[in-house]
Amino acid sequence: IPPYKQEISRWLIYLRNELSRLAVTVLCGTDATKELLDTDSPDVVVVATGAREIIPPIPGVSVETAITAQMVLKNETVILGGNILVIGGGMVGCEVCELLTHQKRGDLQLTMIEMLPAIGSGMVPNNLLPMMKRLQADGVRMLPGTKLVSVDGGNATVACNGETRQLTGFTNLIFACGSRESNELYTQIKDSYPHVICIGDANSPRQALEAVREGWEAAAQLSL
Repeated sequence: IPPYKQEISRWLIYLRNELSRLAVTVLCGTDATKELLDTDSPDVVVVATGAREIIPPIPGVSVETAITAQMVLKNETVILGGNILVIGGGMVGCEVCELLTHQKRGDLQLTMIEMLPAIGSGMVPNNLLPMMKRLQADGVRMLPGTKLVSVDGGNATVACNGETRQLTGFTNLIFACGSRESNELYTQIKDSYPHVICIGDANSPRQALEAVREGWEAAAQLSL
């Protein structure tokens, strides 16, 4: 969905076409539960249930009303302008800034804070360097080494280099603070069937490369 990542959509189309060509049964809109799995008595279960976003336990932040990066990237929450604070300057936070800049329909001011010393930590240089140039050209204010302390409406208290500062006047706050594995199903069923394998973000949140590799390794393991 973010700008400059459209090539990935070709890969997704390829995977869907392969599922159809190989006559793989796909059940959408279906919750995977132990009760459902028991009806098929599977020999092998591969759990790839992904991850869920982290909302930090910070004073003034409501889990129920907080806007997350995924809500913006999935167009569940559409923001076309305003004074925006993005909390989290990893790859996802940067992509949120790029998407907001791409789809803006009015005045837009973007501030991105990251508690680590650098923006885009962990990204490969071939992707990070051009992204940083685009963010700078779009006027995104980037504050590394900055930690969110508390929130009061559209105002944020942050800590930077041992000092407390106030960032004020925001119309929206967007949380891109990482993810944690969603592996409750794996924990529940791991001892219930002959082989249960947990892969991808359900094992540990990372990037697509690791998920693809682990999916291939799971299939190779089953073919032995």
